[in-house]
Amino acid sequence: CHMISITTHSKTHQFGINGSTTRFSRFILLEHNYARTLAAAWGRFGAAIVTAGMDNQWQHAHSALLALKEVLDTNKSGLSPFNLVQQRTWLMHWGLFVFFNHPSGRSLLVDLFMQEPYLNAVQTNAPHLLRYFAVAVLANRDRRSALKELIRTLKQEVYQYQDPVTEFVMYLYSQYNFDKAHEMLSLCQEVMETDYFLCHGRDAFVQNARQVIFEMYCRLHSAVDLQSLATKLMMDRDDAEKWIVDLVSTANLNARIDSAAGVVVMGLQHRSVLDQMMDTARFLAIRTLTIADAVIATAEA
Repeated sequence: CHMISITTHSKTHQFGINGSTTRFSRFILLEHNYARTLAAAWGRFGAAIVTAGMDNQWQHAHSALLALKEVLDTNKSGLSPFNLVQQRTWLMHWGLFVFFNHPSGRSLLVDLFMQEPYLNAVQTNAPHLLRYFAVAVLANRDRRSALKELIRTLKQEVYQYQDPVTEFVMYLYSQYNFDKAHEMLSLCQEVMETDYFLCHGRDAFVQNARQVIFEMYCRLHSAVDLQSLATKLMMDRDDAEKWIVDLVSTANLNARIDSAAGVVVMGLQHRSVLDQMMDTARFLAIRTLTIADAVIATAEA
């Protein structure tokens, strides 16, 4: 009787998947039939996701995603516009495994979704992906420059798709309805508990959501009642006071707490010139890439 341990079986399975990834990569380099290259790129991406799920090397899965994206964007296989949208839609769905496991995944998601062909695919085929776009933007201060585009897209798709996450963004940033935003934040937690990709990041999302509520509320008021603010943040007064003190010190906000009067007093908030330049440069880089892809596609058509 031959006994094979679970560990040995797992390692053997992992070796087989790693071997598949390598073979797909070599095939792509040697193959000149672009339809087969596309199929191999999908195979490599799928194998890379499975491998990353075992060894947690999500940067390799991201490299496979970029390789597949390049095959789609150059479109040497001559896919029709309809099929190209379908392929990009599936790439974004599979990409969720990468975006919510990779250390910089939220930033990578925003960078991809901000590219016009992929945002068009979301709006045309998969508006439910706007939930993940919204979470990635809110959870990442380095990508808050995408907020304007996110809000514009949510307004366009409001009749096609809504959920507590997208409604939270709209109530807060478009309608400035803090009571409704507070209500949606409670529902967001329920939705995220049952979402495979978001369930592990629920607490981080709530923390970031409280921060944007605080920033937005204080941007509209020079002095804010501490008890009222605590209610909107879903915290008791003492916890809210401590949380605000920590936030002001870590985020370099121009604010102070007047404990005697029970108010938060806000000073003028100015974004640094460097932050503004970085946001502009990042936006221009994404737009340049989008234009370059469009020019290449037109030239090869």
